[in-house]
Amino acid sequence: MTFLRIPAAPCIGLRRREETHEPAEAFPAMHSRRLPSGRLSLMDRLTAFGLFAVSAMLIFYALESRSRWFILAFAGACVLASVYGFLQGAWPFGAVEGIWSLVAVRRWWKTPAPRFQNAAD
Repeated sequence: MTFLRIPAAPCIGLRRREETHEPAEAFPAMHSRRLPSGRLSLMDRLTAFGLFAVSAMLIFYALESRSRWFILAFAGACVLASVYGFLQGAWPFGAVEGIWSLVAVRRWWKTPAPRFQNAAD
C-alpha cells in the first residue's frame, strides 16, 4: 500500500525556526534591538514615552478628586498619550485620547474653584 506523498510547500507564517536561546528570536513579536554594547533592548524611546504618558494618566485620574488641577494634569497626560498613539501608528487610540483630553479640559473648566474663608469671617 502506497501513500500519496505531497511535497511540503512553504506556508506563510508556518516556517520552521531554528532553535535559539536569544530573547530576540524566542519572542519575535517583541521588537528588540541590539545596543552598541551588544546587549538587547526591549524598550525604545517611543515605548518609554508611551509608558510615561499612560502611567501619568492613571496617576492623575486617581488623584482627580483631590484638586481640580489634577483634572487639568489628566488632560495634559491624555494629550501626551494621544501624541504617542499617532506616533506609534495606532491612530484610533490617538483620536480617542485626544477626545478624552477635550472632555477633561471641559470638566476642569466646569469644576468650581474651592472657596477659602477669611479668618475674619
